[in-house]
Amino acid sequence: MASTTNQILAAPPTAPLAPPATATEIVPNAGEIQRTLRLLHVPGVVELRALDTPEGTWSGYYNNSQAMTEHAVWLSAKESVPGTYHTLQDIDPALLARLQNSVKGYTKKGTTTEDADVIRYRWFPLDTDPVRPAGISSTDTEKAFAFEVIQKIRLFLSARHAESVLADSGNGYHLLIRIDLPVEQKQLVRDLMAGFVRMFSTKEVKVDVKNSNPARIWKLYGTPARKGSNTPERPWRVSRLLDVPVDVEKKPVSEDLLRSLLEAMQAELKDTPASTAEATGSNVLTPEMIESEAAKLNFKLGKREEYKFEKDKGTGSKWQIDCPFNPEHKLPDAFLGLRSDCVFLFSCSHDSCSSNGTNAFIEKVPGFAFVKGAEPEEDFSSASVEPYPECPIFTGALTSLARKLCPSVPLEFKMWALMTRWGLLRSGVDVLVDAPHVQPRFQTDLICLPWRGKTAAINESRNAMNVIVETATS
Repeated sequence: MASTTNQILAAPPTAPLAPPATATEIVPNAGEIQRTLRLLHVPGVVELRALDTPEGTWSGYYNNSQAMTEHAVWLSAKESVPGTYHTLQDIDPALLARLQNSVKGYTKKGTTTEDADVIRYRWFPLDTDPVRPAGISSTDTEKAFAFEVIQKIRLFLSARHAESVLADSGNGYHLLIRIDLPVEQKQLVRDLMAGFVRMFSTKEVKVDVKNSNPARIWKLYGTPARKGSNTPERPWRVSRLLDVPVDVEKKPVSEDLLRSLLEAMQAELKDTPASTAEATGSNVLTPEMIESEAAKLNFKLGKREEYKFEKDKGTGSKWQIDCPFNPEHKLPDAFLGLRSDCVFLFSCSHDSCSSNGTNAFIEKVPGFAFVKGAEPEEDFSSASVEPYPECPIFTGALTSLARKLCPSVPLEFKMWALMTRWGLLRSGVDVLVDAPHVQPRFQTDLICLPWRGKTAAINESRNAMNVIVETATS
């Protein structure tokens, strides 16, 4: 007789999927999943979840990491599962009774973890996601831009003595900062997230602002990321941990240090003119950008005020205005708002304007859409490429090895080749990892790395590459 767990895990039959566009096999890594669970969680209860599958949402609750690992491998091995996730914060252990150490599809609405079920913040998550159409994987070039942003954030943190876990999400990169906050401190978490979004988002890469809510689910490292079709240009990839500082899970960043990080970002943003922020290509709104745009349009704004938005939407800035839809609706009957999570809002208090929301305002006053003209593509064919600034990730053995490879190829190309194709980053030492699953990646004759519309081809013989590997891992 089949066990109860097996009955739960048996998914309803579905139509066979078309084979992926590439022959590369993308399979979950049980060891990496187990490592992730042991790193990110203390004994307690964790939810496993998968979204947008033929069986709807899969969900289950676990207090046994071995069972969760086995079921995560089974679930994420399905090519119909775009991504596999877990709850990141400490949740109410009573949730285990919903489905104990098992997972099932067709989960009903309201039976997955919600903000009210979270009892404490354990990690502060940062996600750099390349800008691209929805529902597709990132290219290597897009992902390279995301790595550039995540390294800037990590340098900002390390300069202020805040350690972080670095991970590859499959399509971008993650940082996790160990914290220990009551869930009542969600406003601090929101403000911090908004600060990182405003300070580090670029035209090519966005820091995801939505990750501040307590019940936010997070990629389970060791499982595949499958968005869209698996093509050579936009491949599926397996997520993984990259760099884990020693005992980082035992050393939460203090609330005082978190507040000092927030103050540092606020000070830097305050000193940055709106024109400079716009020049970066960032689509993240700031109060200064709202005021600058209003001045250009000769659109009258009232004095900027700090404001607490309804329905637990946090704090932000507010300007009273004359309603653009009805000249009789004078200031202070209408207002513009900018929440701390960078959401732009319009509201008028009159019933006759109840259907005129933010989108209607942007159509009515199009300057506030912040639409920029297309910028000319950069030409890198003849320009010399400056090396990355020296930082912990780009020093030591790795940089030395990269410089020895193909002298005519810019250092960035070689660094990215080593990073994205073969893995690296053991804590504190810049060497190529010697994990068994990495070794086959060394057996190659050609590395092709797209970079900002150009391609650098790095040719090395197997013997030469083996010498590099032996040097790096000796």
